[in-house]
Amino acid sequence: MKLWAVWSWVERTKDAFYFDDLDDLVALSEAKGLQTVINIIPEGAPYWLERLHPDARYVSNEGATLKFSGAANMPSGGWPGLCRDKPEVAELANRFLTEVARRYAFHPSLVSLDVWNEPHLDPAFDYPDKIFCYCRYSQQRFVAWLKNKYGALDELNRAWYRAYYSWDDVTACRGWSQKILAK
Repeated sequence: MKLWAVWSWVERTKDAFYFDDLDDLVALSEAKGLQTVINIIPEGAPYWLERLHPDARYVSNEGATLKFSGAANMPSGGWPGLCRDKPEVAELANRFLTEVARRYAFHPSLVSLDVWNEPHLDPAFDYPDKIFCYCRYSQQRFVAWLKNKYGALDELNRAWYRAYYSWDDVTACRGWSQKILAK
């Protein structure tokens, strides 16, 4: 039996986890002698999360900001979730994953917890012509990665054929070039 633990359904109110439906389904599975796989779906995020962290909405390479909506296969909504490059959002998503794992990890019928089996789908699946994420948190992580990779701004300038004066001037390219990424 494959079941979904969608974040927006399980944690409808911050810090209040609703497992009644999933508990019933897991119990039915066990009663029928079926093994259970639970998909843990954080990209169906709770609506309170978007209100709490609107600055972590996904931003496309064209500057479009995505608000929560429903995906066809996610009736509880909250798709595509928020960018987990914001540390507070990542912490809350990880807490959700941990709560589900704690509750079901040792259940007799459980075969596996399937965590993010399709991470490429948030939100690229519905926006195949766009690149995500360009929110300020992703930009900060990108610049930190560049600092680690190149060490000095002069090295980045040399590799990218740029004339940046400060690391504050560096942003992720809006139209990626494989030549630049290969360096």
